[in-house]
Amino acid sequence: MSQNNKEKHFHNWKNTKFAGMAWILAILVLVIAIVLNMIISRLDFSWDISPNKQYSLSSTTEKYLDQLDSEGKTVDFYVLTTEESLKNDMDSLTLYRALEEYDAHKSINLIWVDPDTDNDTMEKINSDNAFTLSTGDMIFICDNVKKRIPGSSMYTTYTDDNGNTTGEDFKGENLITGTIKGVAENRTPTVYFLSGHGEKSLDSYTRFTTNLTNYNYAAKELNLSEADAVPEDAALVLVAAPTKDITDAESEKLNALIASDSLPDLITLGWWEPQVSEMTENGMVYALNELADSYDPYFWEVSDPVAVNWYTTDDGNIYAYPNSSITPQDVEQCEDLSSNQTFLVRKDIYEAIGSPDMTTPEGFCAAVKKAAEMFPEVDGEPLIPIGAHVFDNEGNVSFDKYLMNFLAIPWEKDGVYYDRYTDPEYFRWLKVFRQLGEEGYLANDIFVDTRTQMEEKVAQGRYFCMLYQYSDMLTQQKILYANDPDSIYMAVEGPRNANGDDPLRPTTTINGWTVTLISKNCKHPERAIAFLDYLMSEHGQLLTYLGVEGVTYDIKDGKPVLRDNIKQILDTDRAAYDREYGADDAYWMLQDNVMQLQWKQEPSPATAQLEEWGRKYVVYNGQYDVVFDSGSKEASEEDKITKLWSQTLPALLMAPSEEEFDTLFEEFIEKRDELGYTDVMEKKTAYMNSAKEKLGIQ
Repeated sequence: MSQNNKEKHFHNWKNTKFAGMAWILAILVLVIAIVLNMIISRLDFSWDISPNKQYSLSSTTEKYLDQLDSEGKTVDFYVLTTEESLKNDMDSLTLYRALEEYDAHKSINLIWVDPDTDNDTMEKINSDNAFTLSTGDMIFICDNVKKRIPGSSMYTTYTDDNGNTTGEDFKGENLITGTIKGVAENRTPTVYFLSGHGEKSLDSYTRFTTNLTNYNYAAKELNLSEADAVPEDAALVLVAAPTKDITDAESEKLNALIASDSLPDLITLGWWEPQVSEMTENGMVYALNELADSYDPYFWEVSDPVAVNWYTTDDGNIYAYPNSSITPQDVEQCEDLSSNQTFLVRKDIYEAIGSPDMTTPEGFCAAVKKAAEMFPEVDGEPLIPIGAHVFDNEGNVSFDKYLMNFLAIPWEKDGVYYDRYTDPEYFRWLKVFRQLGEEGYLANDIFVDTRTQMEEKVAQGRYFCMLYQYSDMLTQQKILYANDPDSIYMAVEGPRNANGDDPLRPTTTINGWTVTLISKNCKHPERAIAFLDYLMSEHGQLLTYLGVEGVTYDIKDGKPVLRDNIKQILDTDRAAYDREYGADDAYWMLQDNVMQLQWKQEPSPATAQLEEWGRKYVVYNGQYDVVFDSGSKEASEEDKITKLWSQTLPALLMAPSEEEFDTLFEEFIEKRDELGYTDVMEKKTAYMNSAKEKLGIQ
C-alpha cells in the first residue's frame, strides 16, 4: 500500500506552526525510547456524518460535561481565533459546531480571542510564558490550572498519490474533553528524567521540555536511589544515555510498578527482561491482535508477519511488538544491513606503522608493540595499546562474544548448542591477550574504566586498537575528525582463526532490541494501538528517521534528502541535533531498520568508512538468542555461570603466567559444571531447534 494514502496533513490555520506531540508514553525500565513530536495521525476516528455538519458530542463527553455542570465548576475555554473566521471557514465547520456544543454547557466559558489584536487577553492567559502559542490554539483554565491544545491537532486529512484529499477526520473532541478534565481535576502528568547513572541532565533537553509544557506535561528529575518509589504522577520515566546500570534496589522500585497495578499506558523495555513474561502471564497487558481486530486492523498491514509469528505466544496472542527486528530473510535479501561489531585502529598510527596484517597472533602482537613503541603518548597522555568495552557482571563483550565472532566460532555443531568458551581458537587468542598483558600492553585502565571514562579516551584517540561496537563511538569519532581527519578510527580485518575464515558478524535478530506493550491500565487502548500502528507505518518511520519535510529534509529527485544545515548539525553535534530535532531515531521505540534503508542518507565523512565496513560478513544468529523464563531452574543456573565468568575473564587476562591461566580456566570449567552447565546447554539446544523450526531455518 502506498503510504501517501495514509499521509497526515494538518488542517490549515493562519500562522500554524508544526505541532505534533499528542501522547507522552509511559515507560518502565532502563534504556527506553519515547517518541515525541509525533502526530496524532489515526487516533480515535470520529467522522462527522451528521446533516449540515451539525456536529454532536459523544455521549461520554456529554455525560462528563453534565457532571461538571452539576458540580458548579467553570472552565475558561479560550480559542485563539475570531469566531467569524472559524464560522465562515467551511473546512472548519465541524470544529465550530463542536465548540458550540461545548459552549452550551454552563461549566464551559468559551472565549474567542483575536491573537493579533487582543494583546491584553493574550498576556493574561500566558503571563508566565508557559506556552508557545499560535493562531488556532486553545487554552483551558480552571482554578489557576492551565493547559494548552495546538489548533493544528484538530484534524487529520488523507491524500492520494497525487495529493488529492480523500478524506478527513475530526480529532478535536477527544483532545478537548481530555484537557477540560485535566484542568478541572488538576491533573498534570509528569515526565521524570532518571538521574544518578551518568544520564543527560534535564537541562540538556530544552526543546524537549518546552514541548512537554506546551502539551500539558511537567518535567522533573528523579533519583531512584533517594526516592521511596516511582511517583504516582509519573507518565514517563526516561533514562537518557546512562553510563552505568541501575542498581538492584532501583530495579525493585521499578518492579513495584507492576506489583502495585499502577502500570503506565505503554511500556517499552528490553525483550529479554523478565518483566515482559511477568506482565503477559499475569494478564496485565492487552493482546495487540485483539486490539487490532477491534479497533485498528491497520496493524496487520504495517506489522511484519514474521515478527508477529515470532512473538505470538502459546495462547495464540501477541502482546509485545519489537523495534529493530531483522529476520533471516532480511539478512539474505538486504545487502545494506550492517553489524556493529568491528575491529578498529587509529588511522594515523596504523598507517604510520605500515598498515600491518593483524589477523594472526604474530601480526597482531607485532603491530601492538610497534604502535606502543612509536607512539608512547597521544597529546601528552599515554597511549592505550588495546581498548575494549567495559567489564561488567557478564564479562566483557570485546574479549568474549566479539572475539569469538571474529574467530568464526560457531554457535552450534552437529545439531547441538556449542560451547564457544572452550573452543581451541578462542582459547589460543585469549592467551595472546594474556601474554600482551604480561608484557605491559593491557593497560589497567581497561579493567576499571567506566563507560564515561572510556568514551572520553576514545574522543582523545588514546586507544590504538579495539574490538568495539562502532555505533557506540560515533559521537567521539566526529570529535576526532573535527580536530584531525587522520586521527579517526577505521575498521580493518581483525583477529581470525588459524584457517583465516571470515568473521561471523551478527546483526540485530528477530527479537529486535526492545518490545512495546499496552497495559490494561490504559484508558484508551484504541488510541494506543493506533499510535503504535502509526509509528510502525512508513510515514511514521520517515518522521522518526528524517523528521519533517520542509523543516529537516526536502524531496529531491523523488527521495528525501536532509537539508545541509541539518546534516551539518547531525554530523558535528549529535547532542544538539537530538535537542533541536529528535529525528535520526533519537527515539527508537518502534524503529524499523530495514524500512529505513530506503531513505539512507550520505554518511558523515567521519563515519562513512565504518558504516561501509559494517556491511561485511553479516550473518543471522537469532536462533541462538536464548533467554530462560525468570525464576526457572535454568535461569538461575545460567545467572550463576555468567557471574562466574565475569569474575574469571579479567583474572585470565591478568594472569602472571600461562600456567596460572590454565589453572584458572580449569577451575572455571569445573565450577561451571557444578553450577548446572550441562543442564543449561541441553535446554539451549532444545530452544535452538524450536527457534529454527519457527523461523524456517534448516
